[in-house]
Amino acid sequence: MTKNILDSGIKLVKNVSRYNIGQSSLKELTPLLRRLRKESSDRGKAGSVVFLVDHFFKNSSEVASRLNVQPADFIDYVDTTDEPMTKVIDELVAQLIQFGFTRPAAIVGMGGSITMDEIQRSSEKP
Repeated sequence: MTKNILDSGIKLVKNVSRYNIGQSSLKELTPLLRRLRKESSDRGKAGSVVFLVDHFFKNSSEVASRLNVQPADFIDYVDTTDEPMTKVIDELVAQLIQFGFTRPAAIVGMGGSITMDEIQRSSEKP
C-alpha cells in the first residue's frame, strides 16, 4: 500500500484559511488585503490588519512599506529565538484586544515556522 506523503496522521487541526508562500508573495498581498479590508468595512468593521513579522526584519525600513501597513494596523516584530510560550501568546492577544483588534480583517505573518506558529495560536484565542 502506498502512503500519501501529505497524510501526517494528525486529523484535528484548526488551520489558517490562506497561505501565500514563495516568490512574488508580497506583491500579491496588497490586492488581497485591499479586498479583505473592503469586505470588513462593508460589514461595518474597522478593516484593520494585524501583522506579525519575524524580528529578523525589524531593522528593515522596507518591510512595513512592502507590506502596505496602514496607520490603523498593528505590526509586531515577533522574537523567534525560541518557540512562543502560551504566556507570550496570551500577552499578545491581550494587547491586541486592548487596542481594539478583536476581529481584524486579516492576520498576516511574515517569517519562518515560529512566526507562523505564533499567528496560528493567536488567531485561535477569543
